[in-house]
Amino acid sequence: DGDSSPSYTKLPAGVTTYGFDDGGCHFCAATATSSSSTATTITTTPLSGDELSQSCRQLCDSDLECVAYTVGRPATLIAQQYQWKSVSNCCLEKRHYPREAFVDAVDNSNNGPPNSCQQDVMCWTRYEKKEGDELSAHSQQQCKHDLRDSVSLAPTPGADPNPNQCSLVWPATSYTDEEVQTKIDFIKDGCPRKDVIYERMIAMAYEECKVEVFAEP
Repeated sequence: DGDSSPSYTKLPAGVTTYGFDDGGCHFCAATATSSSSTATTITTTPLSGDELSQSCRQLCDSDLECVAYTVGRPATLIAQQYQWKSVSNCCLEKRHYPREAFVDAVDNSNNGPPNSCQQDVMCWTRYEKKEGDELSAHSQQQCKHDLRDSVSLAPTPGADPNPNQCSLVWPATSYTDEEVQTKIDFIKDGCPRKDVIYERMIAMAYEECKVEVFAEP
């Protein structure tokens, strides 16, 4: 059919890298305008589900360096606004990172409650470009999900990009090997935050996202 768009592998929800969004992050939303005799109201609603995934996927498709993208559920936005004073729900990656850079939201090998990184990534879903007919190194990692498996997504024919739905929040960057190791060490240390308010917010988001994830077919 002549469609040269790349194929993607969708990882189980809650399995992705943490803090390695070197391709930049965007906020994808739908904007509606309503007018009355006295005022014009503009309402912005974060995209979600397939609509968000398609919009973010189109950004990754158009970036030759993009190797993966992640999309976030609306529940994560409140904690983001508190922590970073801005929000995003679509992030790109342009580099393959080691397995140690990944977080699995339902991995309970530490025999304790999920840490803040696990709680955060429960609200994110990762899609990785296929490298030819093979899965990327990311997708080949051993995940501990018993109920959810990775699935392959073929190119979407006839996709109609709407770049106006997504606005850049965090620009693309590059991490040195030392910065990558610092991030990995943070993950290994259990992602200590030392901010009680943020921890409560991300815990609430985790619970909401977990219910959504396990309710999905």
